[in-house]
Amino acid sequence: MLALITLLGTILFINVIWSEGTEVLVANGSLAVLPCVVSSSVQTPLAVQWVRANIAQRPDLGSPNSMAPSTVWRMDASGMEFRGMGVGQRSGCPHTQFGKGEFSLQIEEVKNEDAGTYICTVMTKAVTIQKQITLRVIQVSFSSYQPLEGSNVKIACNIFPSPFRATVTWKFNGSPFTPKSPYQMWTGAKKEINLTRVSQKYMGNWTCIVQYKGQEGKATQSLTVMGITSPASDLTVVYTELGSSVLLPCVYSTSLTPENPSWTRVSDTVGRLKPLPPSFHISPVSSKTPWNRSAWIERVEKGDEGIYKCLGSVERKRMERQLWVVTAQVLKTSGTENGGSMLTCHVSNTTGITKYEWVEVTDDTNNIQKMTPFHWEKTLKIEEMTVNSRYLCRYFGEKGILGNATYHVSFMSALKQTQQSGPLSAGMIAFLVMLLLMLLLVVIQLYKNHRRRKMILPYPALETIVHSFYNAQECSERNRADTKGQNDQNAL
Repeated sequence: MLALITLLGTILFINVIWSEGTEVLVANGSLAVLPCVVSSSVQTPLAVQWVRANIAQRPDLGSPNSMAPSTVWRMDASGMEFRGMGVGQRSGCPHTQFGKGEFSLQIEEVKNEDAGTYICTVMTKAVTIQKQITLRVIQVSFSSYQPLEGSNVKIACNIFPSPFRATVTWKFNGSPFTPKSPYQMWTGAKKEINLTRVSQKYMGNWTCIVQYKGQEGKATQSLTVMGITSPASDLTVVYTELGSSVLLPCVYSTSLTPENPSWTRVSDTVGRLKPLPPSFHISPVSSKTPWNRSAWIERVEKGDEGIYKCLGSVERKRMERQLWVVTAQVLKTSGTENGGSMLTCHVSNTTGITKYEWVEVTDDTNNIQKMTPFHWEKTLKIEEMTVNSRYLCRYFGEKGILGNATYHVSFMSALKQTQQSGPLSAGMIAFLVMLLLMLLLVVIQLYKNHRRRKMILPYPALETIVHSFYNAQECSERNRADTKGQNDQNAL
């Protein structure tokens, strides 16, 4: 205090140069630099002092609150530095710039309560220079930083102290933001944005840009919306090839456990639902990942395309996503006038498809696949198809490739030959049945012999008796046959 009184007393007897009106706008938590630059021709200063004149506004009360000036930072002619309490503990004035006439104050991790008016005093033997700087702190705040889907959220741009007639604009994820729907509106001279029924599309960085007296400052805050994070949009298209499997994602925020989760299939007829495909499966409930309620179709068949809906509730708020399954396949048409075959890339819904591409897939001697694009239309004409050739149809949207479908010549040719062979004749079927019956009788007889041998094998004496009995029976049958033959001759 004695040094401050001495400094003020000295100022009364020397020439004082005063300037005011400099504005500094910075974001809460960032580094603030309060400029204090004088002519480099000024002699080496006897003392440098930064004083906080007052706090123009208390963030906790939202009203002006003046207080006595307090020293933030000062340095005497001896080079000794002093720091005040509060903001002074996070402040400093680099000495390396003194020779260039720069005595700017740096405040690290600016807080809302640091806002206010600061005075820089540079005192030499001949003159005392004073500059006034107003520090304004900008902060973006949300009524809820992690709202649930369907909730209402207020986004506010807070400025401490609040300037008169400042211009405020907004950006969302780096792009200018202007309300375009009934669920978005300005309030408070564009310093506040009211969002109703928020969804994942509002999740990201919200930036408030403030322009005042030729100066500009901005602050950014990230908003997280809790709910179904994958897919993020309400209607997501999933492309898949017939015969393959497809994943239907339905993932909630990791801290949420949905209540009564389920899957349904939307019908074209209002009020009715289509049955889920036979190979439709839902991910089993796991204590480690209760937020994952995804499903998959093990093998996509024709007719499985359409809209599938994932539903669930969190804290009595209903959440749902619709996934539109679009199937693709390659259709072949043969017997054209000029010969050859026509391959058509058929997609069940062509909305959003901008172009097609045909690729021939071949394997070299090292079993490495080589893909050669050669046609850029929906239909492809093939003069002659070689065995084991594969033709891949890829279809694209505005953001790149959407999916593909494959035509395999060897597989499709075998299928065609089977179809062309037609049904078997009746004679062939009868011959096959007789052959199977004969084989069955042989197998049965072999099995009986095996069982008989297995039963008498442990008893050798019994086996001898059995063999003798069978031999005697065979001799008796031969004798009767011979006797009958002689009698028939005598009768003649």
